Amino acid sequence: MMTVNRAWSDYEITYCAREMAQLAEWMKFGLSGTVVGLPGTGKSNLLGFLSHRLDARRFYLKETADSVFVIPIDLNNLPANNMATFYRVILRSFYEMRHQFSANLQDQIVHLYRENRASRDPFLTQSALREILFQVQAEKKRVVLVMDGFDLFCEQANVRLTRTLRGLRDSFKHVVSFIVGMRQEVVYLSDPTVLGDLYELLDTHVCWVHPMLPADAAHLIKKQTFQSLTKPDEKAVQLIGTVTGRYPSLLKVACHYWLTHQDSTSADWDVNVLVSHPPFTYRLAEIWRGLTGEEQMVLTEVQKLQNLAEVAEIRNQLNSQKQIGFIKAFEDLDKKYAGTVRRLTIKGALAGSPYGWAIAGDLFAAYVEIVGEGSRGGLRYDERANCFFQGVRQLNLTPLEGNLLHGLLRRPREIQDYPALIEATWPEEMFDEELLFHKKESLQQLVRSLRLKIEPVPAKPCYIINHKGMGGGYQFFPEGRPEQ
Repeated sequence: MMTVNRAWSDYEITYCAREMAQLAEWMKFGLSGTVVGLPGTGKSNLLGFLSHRLDARRFYLKETADSVFVIPIDLNNLPANNMATFYRVILRSFYEMRHQFSANLQDQIVHLYRENRASRDPFLTQSALREILFQVQAEKKRVVLVMDGFDLFCEQANVRLTRTLRGLRDSFKHVVSFIVGMRQEVVYLSDPTVLGDLYELLDTHVCWVHPMLPADAAHLIKKQTFQSLTKPDEKAVQLIGTVTGRYPSLLKVACHYWLTHQDSTSADWDVNVLVSHPPFTYRLAEIWRGLTGEEQMVLTEVQKLQNLAEVAEIRNQLNSQKQIGFIKAFEDLDKKYAGTVRRLTIKGALAGSPYGWAIAGDLFAAYVEIVGEGSRGGLRYDERANCFFQGVRQLNLTPLEGNLLHGLLRRPREIQDYPALIEATWPEEMFDEELLFHKKESLQQLVRSLRLKIEPVPAKPCYIINHKGMGGGYQFFPEGRPEQ
């Protein structure tokens, strides 16, 4: 949730430098996109900083900064899920950020907001917003609407509501752009169809929020421990950064731990002890649940190799032949799961190591070691072996389960209705409408039996997801959808 009443001035102007540089490029060229981050990476903080720190925008946009207005829209406090309310909330956001605009435009914003803030007519509220945008266009300026919690908004919104956003963008193509904050990419929305034509606009450009840069982490540690009688020195700051992987949520817990253990030594920061400390465990679990099943499995394999290399190093058994062996093992993993490894590095969960890859943060690595064995991996069909695999595990399926999984694998992440999956599962049978209706129950039973074999928790599926939209059906994620 984007908090307005906050001391954004406490942040250094170079806060989230990588992400701010990317967002500045979008703003410079009027591009729309999605800001995504694993839980605890500070996505909402980044969007708040972008919205409320004009000096930081000037740092990246230079002379362009004064011609681009940023309007944060708080979707978390949408009073009602209808068109008139939605536009009134946007008008209120313009009113609250009116100080950015020229005197004439400020007067117009104040007048239109006060005139329409009680209106329940969507035409009037939309028309008021269009009047403001026409004036922005006349002054040769541009507006970026920043909407955090957009995925939660989409859970309640309908296609008509999201279409109005796309229509607004199309009507004012050189005036309006969107930057939305989401916990996951748009493909993982429970119903991506609710976005309508807005989908492609938000799916094209994605900015992943990484764990903090060392300078940002050091600034946060200093701010969070200012009450401490014993301030963390440079060595302690580095230790806290290494242990937490510089995830903001873990850093804050670590700072609280410092305040309550001021007489502690480096031995008290043993990750095998800290990983069972409830505040750490809760936040580590959130990060873990934000990954796909395949990503979880790859991290587990990386952690196994990482442990073997560390043990060999401790025992002074890491000769040149073993070093080459570890490098080769990491290379093989990289080749087999190249796309997944790349995504994990983009998300900041993997970092480079002397042998290949390492999990970012000692605490997260320790957590992966504890829970990783439960990860299932991605689903695939091996044509040579003529069998299905989930990760490295071969699946023992009945012929009908195999037919169903084949049908799902042909159209990954798409919403498939019951008739399409019935025909894929029983390809040699002919069905009329009445038979299709009766076969639907057989399909549902087959899905239940398949879930027992592939889902970590069948009651909370992440591979085969029920589609609750018109007509029903299923949506299949071969990689295992992150928890919502």
